[in-house]
Amino acid sequence: MMPLVHGPGLVAATLAMADATLEGNATNTLIKYVIGGGWIGGVIVLMSIVALALAIATGLQLRLSVLVPQDRVKKLRSLVASGDLATALKACKHPENDCYVFRIAGAALERATRGVFGGIDARHAAEEEGEAQTMRLFRLAEPLAVIAAIAPLLGLLGTVQGMIGAFETVATQAVGDTGYYERLAANISVALITTFQGLVVAIPCLVLHSWYRSKIENAANEVGAIVDGILSVTERASMSPEAGHA
Repeated sequence: MMPLVHGPGLVAATLAMADATLEGNATNTLIKYVIGGGWIGGVIVLMSIVALALAIATGLQLRLSVLVPQDRVKKLRSLVASGDLATALKACKHPENDCYVFRIAGAALERATRGVFGGIDARHAAEEEGEAQTMRLFRLAEPLAVIAAIAPLLGLLGTVQGMIGAFETVATQAVGDTGYYERLAANISVALITTFQGLVVAIPCLVLHSWYRSKIENAANEVGAIVDGILSVTERASMSPEAGHA
């Protein structure tokens, strides 16, 4: 025979049982949200894993310290300021310095060292290479935009599938049949869960895509200022009397 619990002990025991029940329900609900969407829900879950991997990889590649390493940029500016454009160009072409800013600066310096008017023509080369490299960075973030567009559509597909199943249940089974309400509820559950899953995947992907594009634009502005300073030096050098005499 179980002992009787009175007073505060009874309240504490009741609260503990309620907490355990709520935790169990929350866990079951979370699991249902993950695996309760049928095969379409499984595809959405796989997409969420791919999106997470892409988000991490893209974030690592779009770090400002990777796109614009300030210590190396400072050395490059020093070489250009001293007039040693050949060494500066070699630094830009070195595999260890392969990054966003050095690709653009390298294209400008390569044009600047070609002849008397190279310093002036270098600006056009920098603009062309800058546009190409910036578009390359934007393409890194595009898969997230694709997932953000596809995930809600898959959720909608699951919704349609679940509603079709629900209407088939209504059409083929009588209300009093065994399992009628269970089948009806299961189909409606699939419909709602897949919609939920699609939105849960799409919203973070959309936010990350917008954030990464903003980071790319900020990096492009910073690189533009750096390359503009380098071009100012090469243009002054190309228009100097010594350059014209040469």
